[in-house]
Amino acid sequence: MMIDLSTDTNNNEFESILPLVNVVFLLLIFFMLAGAFTTPDLFKVTPPIAQTDNKTSAKKGIILVNKDGTIAFQNKTLTTQQLGSIIKSKQENLKGLKIKADGSTDSIRVIKIIDVLQNHGVKQIELLTMVE
Repeated sequence: MMIDLSTDTNNNEFESILPLVNVVFLLLIFFMLAGAFTTPDLFKVTPPIAQTDNKTSAKKGIILVNKDGTIAFQNKTLTTQQLGSIIKSKQENLKGLKIKADGSTDSIRVIKIIDVLQNHGVKQIELLTMVE
């Protein structure tokens, strides 16, 4: 009399779970790749705090202003004149811009940037703040 050892009961238990593990890993990989990728800001900016419930609209071009007055747009540091020439050259592509200025930035500096943007045809300018 011969005993058939080819049927192992432990192997059958793991076979029923294997497709579930594969699906879970595929979903994990999918959500990791499908997540929104954002480029980090060129330098750290802490915006001032505002007391409002208004949320900002869809993502537009963002101009960063550091506390020492350094300007960044499209991951490049610029002077005010360089910013104006870039805005003038891309005017048809820019419907509006956002300014993300550090809370300790001199307000005169931010106003000068807004003036440059308005002089180059930008109609909608949003000043980003943090909400309490």
